[in-house]
Amino acid sequence: MEKVFGLPATGLAITMAVLLLLIFIVIAVSATRRFILVKMGTRNIPRRKGQSILIVIGLMLSSAIIATSLGIGDTVRHSIRSVALDSLGPTDETVKGPGKNYLGEEYFDYSEFTRIEGLVKGNSDVRALLPLISISLPASNEENELAENNVRVRGIDSGYSDNFDTLRNIQGTSVSMKALGPDDIYVNSKLSDVLKVTNGDSLTVYTRLGRSEFTVRDVLESGGLGGGATNPYILFELGTLQTLLEKEESITEILVSNRGKGEDTLALSEDVADFLRFELTDKGAAQKIFDVLRTETIRDLLLNESKNLQTEDRDMSDTLKELDSHLSSNNPDKDFIKKISEYQTQLVLTGILDKAGYAEESIEITAASSSLTMLRVEESKNDSVKLAEAVAGGVTTIFSIFGSFSIMVGMLLIFLVFVLLAAARSTELGMARAVGLKRRDLVQLFTYEGTVYAFLAAIVGTAAGVALSFGLVLILQAGFYWLPKPAILLATPILEIRWVGLLVLIMGVWLIGGRETDKEPD
Repeated sequence: MEKVFGLPATGLAITMAVLLLLIFIVIAVSATRRFILVKMGTRNIPRRKGQSILIVIGLMLSSAIIATSLGIGDTVRHSIRSVALDSLGPTDETVKGPGKNYLGEEYFDYSEFTRIEGLVKGNSDVRALLPLISISLPASNEENELAENNVRVRGIDSGYSDNFDTLRNIQGTSVSMKALGPDDIYVNSKLSDVLKVTNGDSLTVYTRLGRSEFTVRDVLESGGLGGGATNPYILFELGTLQTLLEKEESITEILVSNRGKGEDTLALSEDVADFLRFELTDKGAAQKIFDVLRTETIRDLLLNESKNLQTEDRDMSDTLKELDSHLSSNNPDKDFIKKISEYQTQLVLTGILDKAGYAEESIEITAASSSLTMLRVEESKNDSVKLAEAVAGGVTTIFSIFGSFSIMVGMLLIFLVFVLLAAARSTELGMARAVGLKRRDLVQLFTYEGTVYAFLAAIVGTAAGVALSFGLVLILQAGFYWLPKPAILLATPILEIRWVGLLVLIMGVWLIGGRETDKEPD
């Protein structure tokens, strides 16, 4: 989890650890100077085992709920990230058609790939490109009478696939798209399980032109070009699939892989996507929009609207300010094109102009916007990671709401516990004052006893929360089979849970414990 309660997780854990360390140092120094008070304060814990157990169980409530929320949140986050990263493999960005087709797949000419290949030759952040067709088709195993109506089908250019990603069969041996003949296909392990097909079996694929049979050359490991473990995939050589669909010289996507490995490539994703978006934007359309917006009256209109949106939509307010700053130049620059290419910005601009009575200018921007983007660029891996963080944050927030109530209940419980303890020991406290102990000494007695309770409650609460998160995740796995076991995910939040629970309890003991020690001798 990158954030807990809206704060950076690492920073929060370090801050709480430092606070606890300072508290323990103060307590340790005080205990060393007068260790007899430690013995007096903690002697009732082993003497009254039942009472001590009840106190610890009551105080552990907040730690247990916080542990559960962080554990489940971390599990969900890791699950979505792992599923997304597994299915994407080395793919960081995806170039698609301009988005003018609302139904079906959007094809564009293969020459666009050749053009983009030339554009990125001077960009060291781009490692590899791969043109392909990606669609969904029905498929069946006629021999076993099994069918799947939604199989992801990829037609991959064998001339670029080996440089882009390494395909491996389920035995771990690397295979190549170049080995496929016109009647051969690869399937991933998920489709092999669903349709019960293996090497040499026949598989029927259905298109709008009819049915065609192909031979399974090998079964691939899921991941990367082989597709994620949650979806069935068939891999064709690009030319074979183009012929099958009658889409010669056409593709639906261009996959882009950044320099680096794993999640290290995410740091380059925004720069690469911005570079591609700028290069794939119609500069003439951008110039038309720029000329419409650069007039003084419209610039003043944008600035006024920016002021009005400061409280309602701060991001859009900042966008309008940035657009105005770019309009001071003679030609649209890279940043202007980046902002104006966003669909939401286009809608806001046309809305502002329509509301102010600039209907003709609004129509001009709408017309230019329709041809502004020649091809779309999606930050596939980056978007998947952000989705994982958003979903995990939502799950954690829901549980944390209950956790915040439990913290308040825990504080109240600490108060009640020490009120009752002080009332039950009024004679003992009075005798202690009679023999010379001062009020601060009695505060220390309760502080030492409360610290032991807090430490035990934090440990038990954390263990209970971890166990609850295990149980809830195992229940969730029945409906979401891609959720991993939580055991490997809880190492990070455990420290945060321990620090939160322990800090809340010790502070509560320290602040409240002294209130009930101001007793005069009877």
